[in-house]
Amino acid sequence: FTDAVFDEGGVFTQTVYPDHCVQDSWGALLHPALKVHPRDHFIKKGTKSNVDSYSAFKDNKKASQTGLHSYLRSHNINTVFCCGIAYDVCVGWTASDAVDLGYRTFIVEDASAGVAKETTDAMKEKLLGKGVSICSIDTALSLIS
Repeated sequence: FTDAVFDEGGVFTQTVYPDHCVQDSWGALLHPALKVHPRDHFIKKGTKSNVDSYSAFKDNKKASQTGLHSYLRSHNINTVFCCGIAYDVCVGWTASDAVDLGYRTFIVEDASAGVAKETTDAMKEKLLGKGVSICSIDTALSLIS
């Protein structure tokens, strides 16, 4: 991984990861066993070439929203479960933004994996300090049943 410095509306640095989950590529496909309901709503992030979007809520500069917050509020959703990869990057940033926006927020730990143990442990500590709860898949399922 490498850090890149951008100077657009203020200087900021972000880590640049190898290409992954590229829109309209195999990396953005959902697993065939994933059950997708016709009413499911998809939020696109990372659509700007000059700033990444680790969070599902907003870009890394916190300059533009993805629409997730508006969608959740319009459907009276007040609890968010975050899981996936990478715990220490996208999952963690999403959980951090969710709790900042007032959502009851959980990380589903056994459904998540980080890039590295050290950064995953640091993200977990940060999130716990902000009031994010850690749960298992079984606990998450019991909470939504």
